Amino acid sequence: MGMEPKPQPVPPVVEPVSLDIRQALGRSVTLRCSMLKGNPMKVATAVWRINGSLLTVPPVEQQEYSEYKMDNVSRETSGNYECSISNDVGVATCLFQVSAKAYNPEFYYDTPNPIRKQSKNYSYILQWTQKEPDAVDPILSYRLDVQQLNHRPLPPKYIPVKKMEKGMLLEHLLIDLKVPHSYEVRLTPLTRFGAGDMATRIIRYTEPLSSPNPVDNTCHFEDEKVCGYTQDTTDNFDWIRQSSLTYDPKRTANTGPTMDLSGTQEGYYMFIEASKPRVKGDKARLISPVYNVTAKFCVSYYYHMYGKHIGFLNLWVHVKNKQPTLALSLSGNRGNTWQQAHVPINPAGPFQIIFEGVCGSGFEGDIAIDDVTLKRGDCPRKPIVPNKAVALPGNGALPLHKSSLYGLLPSFLYVLLR
Repeated sequence: MGMEPKPQPVPPVVEPVSLDIRQALGRSVTLRCSMLKGNPMKVATAVWRINGSLLTVPPVEQQEYSEYKMDNVSRETSGNYECSISNDVGVATCLFQVSAKAYNPEFYYDTPNPIRKQSKNYSYILQWTQKEPDAVDPILSYRLDVQQLNHRPLPPKYIPVKKMEKGMLLEHLLIDLKVPHSYEVRLTPLTRFGAGDMATRIIRYTEPLSSPNPVDNTCHFEDEKVCGYTQDTTDNFDWIRQSSLTYDPKRTANTGPTMDLSGTQEGYYMFIEASKPRVKGDKARLISPVYNVTAKFCVSYYYHMYGKHIGFLNLWVHVKNKQPTLALSLSGNRGNTWQQAHVPINPAGPFQIIFEGVCGSGFEGDIAIDDVTLKRGDCPRKPIVPNKAVALPGNGALPLHKSSLYGLLPSFLYVLLR
């Protein structure tokens, strides 16, 4: 009988290869470097270093990992930790970045246009949330650095923070910005540990809208300025303004409208294209201007959701200083026809509405919107007769798809089509 071959020696493979650890000052942290693979599958030696200097760690006794316990996170114990593990065949290294630094702020839906223009100056509302504020010590303030592009930076400002919770929307008014220049804005959270991770963005000047505030007016998307709506810069792709004359003749069949609500070739509508490179879950957001009014409103709009891969059409309402709230979510194939939704909202301050198109599971998932109206007061209340046309005030008969809206809506969302 032949002898079984000896297992081949294998150098170690370890985890984590690299790990960022944030912790409040004074708390303890245990770093562990573990062998995932190797032969022999035991740690022979483990060498720990902080910022290149050797650390004293008890010797390892026939185990598959090595640990280093830090009793007290401080400025002195923060830094880059390295653990080199050997199994007598080879060496592999785990890296840990340990600190009490705050995570970066995250810029949020902003006022899409300067809120005030005074001769040669303009102002801008900067809005942000804080990433994982509870991971470290409380944020005391933010350092704000503003620099006109290609110029010397201005002196920094400090924005005090009284209270911080995850998801809380903070804002600061940038003033005395020079028309028509752009600015780089850097925002750094400060804790008793010191400066955290910085976030950077560019503020670009755009002319304030000359068109009237479209409350109580209907936006047909006929003008290139699309009634002051803007594309969200933090989503995956953009809404497209198109008409029967401008859409791609090679477009996907069996999805999307061929004409706008008016039925004319020249009429425009807003549209999301679900073909490649789009993937399931990709989002496109269209953000309205800020409406500086507080009242009860009805948001009415026509939507076209035709195709077997239709995802979601969400309507969000973003009130100043608050998180956006979902007012209506529509999903699935609703037939090759324009249908209308009426959504009641009652914002408690200046607000924006956001149309969010979410891609479904395939390319037959194009979604379109047209004729958006914000009207003060209640939404129309009319009974729906399944599978029949319903007359709505100020509109023609509305053909309904077999599955009415109600069967597809979560119970907490309501559309006053009844």
